[in-house]
Amino acid sequence: MTGEQTVEVITREGEDGEPAFIFDPPFVRIDAGTTVVWSNQDGVFHTITSTDSLDSRSGGGDTFDETISSEGDTFEWTAEEPGRQEYYCSPHAGFMFGSIDIV
Repeated sequence: MTGEQTVEVITREGEDGEPAFIFDPPFVRIDAGTTVVWSNQDGVFHTITSTDSLDSRSGGGDTFDETISSEGDTFEWTAEEPGRQEYYCSPHAGFMFGSIDIV
């Protein structure tokens, strides 16, 4: 998704063997300066909580920790520097997570 000014990641219920809820797409590659917009599309309470590692999906939130609790709620974050930003949903941390590669 490089070359875009804004990238949308939605929440939705899983289907066809997916977990109960997912971020879609769960993994994106963007340019520095791109804004990521998470949008609640399933009406379920979710968080977007940053973490240093997807192996540790508790605590975190040093970069962002936002709630999108109702359908239509959004959270925007602009990726300023190259690197990787991983994130998860606190209530669904066991299976709802994603990663942003920033180039």
